[in-house]
Amino acid sequence: MAFRIAEERVFTGTVQTADGQDFRAEFLILPDDEMTGIDAQGVEGEKAVIRKIVRRLDDIEGADKKPIPHSSELLEQVIGFADLRIALLRAYNAGRIEARRGN
Repeated sequence: MAFRIAEERVFTGTVQTADGQDFRAEFLILPDDEMTGIDAQGVEGEKAVIRKIVRRLDDIEGADKKPIPHSSELLEQVIGFADLRIALLRAYNAGRIEARRGN
């Protein structure tokens, strides 16, 4: 079977939070040149990277235990917490590593 390159390369990964919960995120794999063009330093840099790589968030509930659909407002709420930003970046990096291994 041949490898088919796509204009957009995406994957879905499980994001593990510090308190043992999880949710799912769909990530866009950015080309190296685009990734290096982003200033990823500090809180605003982390947020900028996440805004570029996260396509959608799933399996997130509100305090009322009702599902919250993906939206830019939800993404902003999630990336407002350092531990969740770190969890998203870990999940992205883990997915990229798996992709490099060919799994």
